[in-house]
Amino acid sequence: MKLTGPNALGRDSSPGGSQGSPRPQRPARLNPFDRDSPRRGRGADERDGQNERSWEEKNGDSEEKEEEENLMMKRTTPDSHDADIKVDNNTLLYLMLEVFKEEGEQFSKMFRMSTGHMEGDLHSVYVLITDFCMYLLRKGSGDQQFECEDAIRHNDLDYISISLNHQYVQIVCTNRRKQFWVDSGDELLTRMFVTHLHAAMSTGFRIEPFPAVLTDATTQKIALRKWAAKEAKCNTSELDLLLYTLVHWWDPQDFARTPSDSGQPSSLHDGVTKDGVLLYKAATGYLRGTTWKSGFFLLSNGMLYQYGQRSDVVPQMSIQLTGPDCNGCRRINSGEKLHSFEILLTDRASLELAATSDLEVQEWLQALCQAVSQGVPEKGEPPSSVVPCCLALTSLKLFACHEDCQTSFFRSLGSVGLKDISGLSVDEEIDYYCIVELDDEQDPWVLYFNCTHEQRKFIHVLQEAWSELFQVDLPVAPLEDDIRRRKCREGLVSVQKNRR
Repeated sequence: MKLTGPNALGRDSSPGGSQGSPRPQRPARLNPFDRDSPRRGRGADERDGQNERSWEEKNGDSEEKEEEENLMMKRTTPDSHDADIKVDNNTLLYLMLEVFKEEGEQFSKMFRMSTGHMEGDLHSVYVLITDFCMYLLRKGSGDQQFECEDAIRHNDLDYISISLNHQYVQIVCTNRRKQFWVDSGDELLTRMFVTHLHAAMSTGFRIEPFPAVLTDATTQKIALRKWAAKEAKCNTSELDLLLYTLVHWWDPQDFARTPSDSGQPSSLHDGVTKDGVLLYKAATGYLRGTTWKSGFFLLSNGMLYQYGQRSDVVPQMSIQLTGPDCNGCRRINSGEKLHSFEILLTDRASLELAATSDLEVQEWLQALCQAVSQGVPEKGEPPSSVVPCCLALTSLKLFACHEDCQTSFFRSLGSVGLKDISGLSVDEEIDYYCIVELDDEQDPWVLYFNCTHEQRKFIHVLQEAWSELFQVDLPVAPLEDDIRRRKCREGLVSVQKNRR
């Protein structure tokens, strides 16, 4: 999360502050998209000239491009969005008493967005817009419904810079030390946010000229293209930047070995730390007697599974080594069998096991102890290897990376060549994610998007790039493997809970 400057403005006594200074007067109602509005106030023409010069200096674009972008913003802004928070009367009263800085301040909109997605440090943030201020709120605790992290007065805004593909917004104040990055991962949400911010300023206390909205993302585009060319070991002229979007990226190697919550690994060898045939002491059911039987045991991601034989799919028993049912493991020096050890259980007798050699016992004990110490993610939390990051699609490669917005520095998490992509797998019922299938037994890429619109956009752009490269259509197939689909859906639920 990159939030520079003071953590909260509060009711400060600095010039322009709301305490110790006269209450600002609300200007005439203005339409930020209408440059010919008759209610623009005295001196509007002179301010127009200053505003236009300021816009061209900052954006390098003409007035025609500004008006065209404003018109496009209006046309493509949705009327509603899942991230548009519906504020009830109790919440509104709380905001008026605990958050608003100005008496008589009017609520406009509240959006659920985030910060830090580009750098892999995702935190949910509520962006509250009024006719006087824009607030960045965090979820509170106890009786405190929200915590105000920052308040940005409309009159303190200098300009707004929008990233490639409208994935995040940089908010820059006249005091350049105060800059904020708020990400949406959703072009439609970003457009909706900017539109409602302008609407709030036009009916509120903002004095013209309105802050410029920069949409060309020139600096980001140049930096990303140079970095991608360096990673691809080619000149920038040989590579085209096709799409930039924010995603959650499941580390391919970890996805291939992570079991689902169904009680068994997604395949026999997924995430295997240790496996092999062992003898185990089992009850016979006859006068409470016991006997030794042979079974295939598999240790995977903190779980120990016992199968009748190696080829079995459904385990006969499973033990969560990191849960409260397990108290550890130890060697048995005076057991019925040589080379034996046991797993200590809380609510039942210990599980006694026997190997074929002392070396095998050491290997099992080491693997079991490591599994206990490493732990596993709690249910409902996204797996640690599902990483919030940036996705950059170029004409040569697909990159997963982290971006430092302040320094325009990119760090690679992984990349695949377009020539290595063999197809896409999609869930026919849920279009928030897709799987990029790869050639040569490479582990697939699972990509989670913030909305269905961004998923469809990615698929469309990738299809065009792949078709241009191979002169045939990219294969897109429904995800029919039940285990993979279940695992992907579990990951999606966890990601969405984490964002909220």
